[in-house]
Amino acid sequence: MKLLLTLLGSTALILSSSVFAGENCENCKKGSKENKVAKGEKAKAYMLKKFDTDKDGKLSESEKAAAKAHRKEMASKFDLDGDGKLSESEREAAKAAMKEKKKDSKA
Repeated sequence: MKLLLTLLGSTALILSSSVFAGENCENCKKGSKENKVAKGEKAKAYMLKKFDTDKDGKLSESEKAAAKAHRKEMASKFDLDGDGKLSESEREAAKAAMKEKKKDSKA
């Protein structure tokens, strides 16, 4: 459970684009508790959709391992200085890339 929460939090932080941000939420204010809950719920739904291969509504150990590997792969794409963390500029680059990817997938 702790690993799942860590994965969800990390993924939301790394990929906090409009996919996760809930920026179309009319009543959400940046930083509000409701907005944070909405982000967390979207991140959880995304993780389950992408990694819950047996569709039981939770991540098994092997599914968690796949999610963790995906997170590391995504982070490494944007961690240009190789310190294992995303700086503000690296995070902005990740957001921009995700927005572009989302835009391309709608076209």
